[in-house]
Amino acid sequence: MGGGSAGAAGSANLTAQVASSLIWSSCPPALVVANLAYTATITRLLEPTAFGLVAMANLVGLCVWVIAAAVAAAEVPRYLGWTTILANAGSPSFRQ
Repeated sequence: MGGGSAGAAGSANLTAQVASSLIWSSCPPALVVANLAYTATITRLLEPTAFGLVAMANLVGLCVWVIAAAVAAAEVPRYLGWTTILANAGSPSFRQ
């Protein structure tokens, strides 16, 4: 008889995840400005060889971030079951 509360908790968790995603997806312009300020500051503080290492580390971090975002974007339809719905959309039993 506790199934209703589990469904409500799952719905609240999904709502929290969506809210968090919306907050982070609206931040990139601010993050770009902050990254430019960080890079300009680090450029002045470090020697060229040290700055080159920092730049390469930032590039690796950016690649990891892009890959993680792509994987997350690919997982959302699978989590929601959209792939099953889209795969079965053309079948006669789906239209009935």
